[in-house]
Amino acid sequence: MDVSACKPCSLISTCSECTKNGCFWCATTQDCFDQNALVLSHSYGQCIQWTGNSEECSLLDCPSILTCDGCLLAGPNCGWCDDGSGTGLGHCMYGSTNGPAVWNEERNAYEVDFGLCPLASWYVTSCPACQCNGHGFCSNETAEEESTELLKCLSCANRTTGAHCERCIEGYYGNALNGGVCTACECNGQATHCDPFHGQCYCNTKGVSGYNCDKCEQKYIGDPRNQTCFYELTVDFVFTFNLNGEDDAHITRINFVTRPPKENTDVSFKLTCTGLLNSQGKVNLTVFSGAFGNNRLRRFLIGSACHEVERRFSAEEFLFGTDANTTFFVFLYDFKTPMIIQISFAQTPSVDWMKFFITFALCFFILLVVAFALWKIKQRFDLYRRRQRLFVEMAQMASRPFGVVQLQLTPDASQFRNPRPIAIEPCNDYRAAVVTFAVRLPTGGQKFVPDGQTGLAVASALCTVTPAQLAQLQTPPLVVQRKRKLKRPSCLFLSSS
Repeated sequence: MDVSACKPCSLISTCSECTKNGCFWCATTQDCFDQNALVLSHSYGQCIQWTGNSEECSLLDCPSILTCDGCLLAGPNCGWCDDGSGTGLGHCMYGSTNGPAVWNEERNAYEVDFGLCPLASWYVTSCPACQCNGHGFCSNETAEEESTELLKCLSCANRTTGAHCERCIEGYYGNALNGGVCTACECNGQATHCDPFHGQCYCNTKGVSGYNCDKCEQKYIGDPRNQTCFYELTVDFVFTFNLNGEDDAHITRINFVTRPPKENTDVSFKLTCTGLLNSQGKVNLTVFSGAFGNNRLRRFLIGSACHEVERRFSAEEFLFGTDANTTFFVFLYDFKTPMIIQISFAQTPSVDWMKFFITFALCFFILLVVAFALWKIKQRFDLYRRRQRLFVEMAQMASRPFGVVQLQLTPDASQFRNPRPIAIEPCNDYRAAVVTFAVRLPTGGQKFVPDGQTGLAVASALCTVTPAQLAQLQTPPLVVQRKRKLKRPSCLFLSSS
């Protein structure tokens, strides 16, 4: 740290520099001193008011104070010099109850100088009754009755207002105190009022921004210096604007624009405003189109209540499409926030019911034809599969071993006693066999069995085989069919002669 750059407190001559260097400033003696040297530097109580905060310097600097009240509250070293006009104009300057004073460097003290202000115009303990900041006058009758209090100004001029003409009227900004000038807000017609002290405009149109409401926000098009800003809407989308934030407190209008891109398609417009009672606002709808001839602008809605608005525009009346440049302008105004706005432009083709039913019937007929064709194909395929299965079954049945048996159906008494089996199937150990006989079923006393019933049946039984019967059995040779050999069965097959 460069110690040489630090100045001693006693060498600093301004309040701001004194407080920034960590020192204290005495407003009474107009000098700077160290924080621990108040008693040493002002041993006789000369310093009545002091501060170590730079923000308080303007409050202790008598010439910078613009009102009589503020001047007297600054301390006993300040006094108000009235100009004698009776409007409250004057100057705050250093002094005391004796009169205005000027600092004497040689004597290091203030000296009274009535050349700065006559004693009759010098006020230290009270202010003149009429304080209109130079913009108005007070009634003489009221002045006599209420001489101990500040009087109310009868009328304020120079675009000021207030009980003492102390502030600018709406639409103007500036410091009206002690003859100050009020300047009109420069908002390019996009705001009715601005910050009363700094002049920053409170833009009334949504999408307009800037210190002077001179530019459009993102997603908005236009030039607010000549016209206004528009939010460009996309067709076939529903847009919702929720105007309830702090930035929307001054918003009273919003504008929209869109260009329908589809040809030969009607446009439907819908707008819904939801807000406080009697605050939904009004709406104007203007269309620019070459189909209108020389007068290309036509207004369809003028001052309509924005509660729920719907409108349809026929493609036969307007020229829609990218080349037609037909443009819709929507102006929503005179509403109060909070407000919720829903707006949409849609180009949905209308339903041609005749074409719809013809197309539906044609599609249904084609579907039936396709279903019938698939059904016929399935039938043929199922028939083919059944035939193939039948061929396989017949081939398997033909490959099985078989024999021929002759049956004698005429009565023969000798055969009844010793019936011969039509087949004997011996088991693997040749100790038993399955013996099959042809059996004639009873006819119930009739010559023939009833229709629909069979008169013959095949009956099988498991029987033991005697050695004599076993000798008559012969093992048949293996059958070879379709170039493959059949395995030996677990039971042999024997046909009777």
